[in-house]
This record gives sequence, structure tokens and C-alpha cells, in this order.
Amino acid sequence: MIDEDNASLRRNLLLDDAADGRLSSFMTVASVFFIGLMFIAVSTDPVKIGVNKGEMPPNITGEARIANSAWFSFDLYAKFNQSWDGNITTERWFVIEFMDTDCPACWHDADTMSQIDTQFGGVIITIVVVAQLNIAGHESSRKEIEAFQDKTDFEGCYTGNRNCADRPGDIHQGSNGNLFYYVEDLSGKSFADWNLQETPTCFLLKPNGLVAFNSAQEGGCQQLGGKLYEIFGSGGN
Repeated sequence: MIDEDNASLRRNLLLDDAADGRLSSFMTVASVFFIGLMFIAVSTDPVKIGVNKGEMPPNITGEARIANSAWFSFDLYAKFNQSWDGNITTERWFVIEFMDTDCPACWHDADTMSQIDTQFGGVIITIVVVAQLNIAGHESSRKEIEAFQDKTDFEGCYTGNRNCADRPGDIHQGSNGNLFYYVEDLSGKSFADWNLQETPTCFLLKPNGLVAFNSAQEGGCQQLGGKLYEIFGSGGN
């Protein structure tokens, strides 16, 4: 009986030693992992979420389309290249415009967006985010968005008083390899996330997503073309 007790005791001691060894190994790995996290936190500059220059804007998700096509899922962040090398010509930049199909200024700015697409389509991706301002006469729909983008017959654009087929500019379908998206934001979620007050409001994002231009801070969307020329010269296409 004493021998059996001694054998049992030895087994327990061996198990305890093994458990202590596993615990020690776990603590070592955990310590290395924690130190690694601390190093990253200290050595990496955090990117602020916002819409000012150098900040990372909030994501835009939802349903989008290109001209004369069906709607599909869209995720802005999925298009960024966080490992971009800083060379302005190696990756496409992002032109983003928040607009309202019933906004008179957006109606006229549609021609400017066509011109930007023609001039800089080789180096940009264009994303028009269509919101619905809380103003009388600004009721919109996907049918209206489609007609505005495609320049097709639909009575209801420009505060409901004009046919979308008559808007200035070309069909917003992209040129020189440019992808030209329209994203539906009738709920106003992205408009609110970006803390915007009016349409049109335009942005230029670098390939890694950081803001390079905000029209609300730099004289309006009409200054976007000048900013693109400043960066790319006449070599956009």
C-alpha cells in the first residue's frame, strides 16, 4: 500500500512538473507577444480618422454601380493599398464627390466631373456618393440616380424640375481605364460619417486612402482640377 502511494505521488509530481513547464512556456510566449505589441504601438504613428489632409476618412460601404449596369456591393477601404510606395504613378488615386441629384450646383458640376474624367482618367478612380439632403424638393431614388449617371430619360432631377437626360456633361462611365462608381447613400450614413454639410463636396485621396484634398477647406469642388494638375501635370492620360 505504501509503494502504491509512493508511485502515485511520483506520478503527480511528474504531472506537476510538466504543467509548470507548459505554464512557463506560455508565459514566455505571452511576454514576447506583449513586448511586440508595445513596440508597434511606440514605433508606429497612429492614423487619425477624419476628412482633413493626412487623415483616413471613414469607410464608405453600400450598393454601387457603374454606368448602364446592375447594383453591387461596394467597400471603399477594400480598394486602398496600404503598402503604396509613394510614387504618384504606380497606383490610382481616388476622386470622391458627395452629391445630390436634386442639387442645382451638383447638376452643373456634373460637367466638371466629366472633364476631370477625360483629363485624368488614366490616374484616378472616381466615386460619386449620392446623398439626399433634407430639403424640400430633394426626394430621390435609385431610378433617379441611375438616370443622372447614365443621362437617360427621367423627370425628377434638379429639385424635380428637369429631365436627367438634359444634365451637363457626358455619361459618367469612365474613360482611359477610369472606374467611375456611383454609390447610393440615400440614408445619409456616409454623408454623416464624413461630417459633411453641403453638396457638392469633393475629395482627393491618395492610393493608401489618406486625404490629399478637401474642397470644403480649399475653395470648393472647382479647385479639384487644379489640384490634380498640380500633382500630375498634363500627364493624367
